[in-house]
Amino acid sequence: MAAFIDIVYILFNLVFKLFLLATVVFYCFKVSKQNNFKLYNILLLFGIHYAFTFFYWYSSKINVADSTKYYLDASEATSWFSLIGISTDFIKFLTYPLVHYLQLDYLAVFLVYSTLSFVGFIKLYKLILSFEYSTTLKILGIPIFPLVLFLPGLHYWTCALGKDSLAFFVVVFFIEHLVNNKSKSGMLLIITVLLLIRPYLVIFMFIAFILNITLFKSNFTFKKGFLVFFSLIIGFISIKVLFNYLNVDMMSYVFDRASKLSRIASRRLEAVGGSYIVPDNYNIFHKMYLYLFTPLFIGAKSIMQIIASFENLFLLILVIKYVFSFSLKFYKKHTHFRFILMYCLIFLIIKAYMLFNIGIAVRQKFMIVPFIIYLLFAQYSYNQIQKQYEG
Repeated sequence: MAAFIDIVYILFNLVFKLFLLATVVFYCFKVSKQNNFKLYNILLLFGIHYAFTFFYWYSSKINVADSTKYYLDASEATSWFSLIGISTDFIKFLTYPLVHYLQLDYLAVFLVYSTLSFVGFIKLYKLILSFEYSTTLKILGIPIFPLVLFLPGLHYWTCALGKDSLAFFVVVFFIEHLVNNKSKSGMLLIITVLLLIRPYLVIFMFIAFILNITLFKSNFTFKKGFLVFFSLIIGFISIKVLFNYLNVDMMSYVFDRASKLSRIASRRLEAVGGSYIVPDNYNIFHKMYLYLFTPLFIGAKSIMQIIASFENLFLLILVIKYVFSFSLKFYKKHTHFRFILMYCLIFLIIKAYMLFNIGIAVRQKFMIVPFIIYLLFAQYSYNQIQKQYEG
């Protein structure tokens, strides 16, 4: 009887995986037809994303990763609501019904999370193509769209069972709701989910929102200033209430996260060597550079680091291209783009200031890379339209 149950379990998971992948392929065809996208680009995006998904899954079985721990902890949990919490606990909470109710194996759950991030890539593809001149942006005479969405690291770090895949999915949906002025209830749901995945991202967004109001509104009054101050208090209280509801001490959470990052840094320093930096030896601008563009060939010791170096060189060229096309007039005119820019700067400055391990930065930076890519195409299209109008 046990052997029969095992066979049913294996067959069910096999059918589920095939059905999920077939559904995603169908989705690719449907999206391509509805939006007049080039089908081979969408299918190539699909191939790259799921190739990295299977590679990451296989690697995590050989060298135990966070994804493995999430799955095992969810499997061993005795009740669903015992897992409720924020950050890693929230991922275990979401994984529990997939494991216990749907009886999905590790690879099947992995594919579910990967599919969420792939939908994010399709959404980002669509957002970029909404700009009139997105396909004419070139570097060294080579169009960078859709090449920019084929970056290996962008897929590798967002395809796994864990916070990064879900955060990428939510962040892209946030951009879509922001620029298209979609329902406020939808935006509230997105922010709530992001708060449960990575609380500090919501704090960064809130700071960017407040600065956007206070620094760039010409009709800013004492009344509005009071409302901003009141909003800060309400925001802090709301976060505190959420932490209390989830039975999480806010300060303990912050210190625990810092301690965990320190332990990770130490392990990677022992295993890899050279990934740890002494923060006091670098100014904030140098650390911002290290956060976004390291490794960059010098010091690269493995094939993965060499591939990451080529990717970082491409990102560096993109950022330089963006800086030289920067237009203050564009950001004064468009509130939502200004908010995205301020969020990116706040994220980068704070994260770079706290930087002590390059290995962590390699993964974390992909939480703002989609924003940077989006802003580059937005700025370029605006500049081209202005040139056409002035000409």
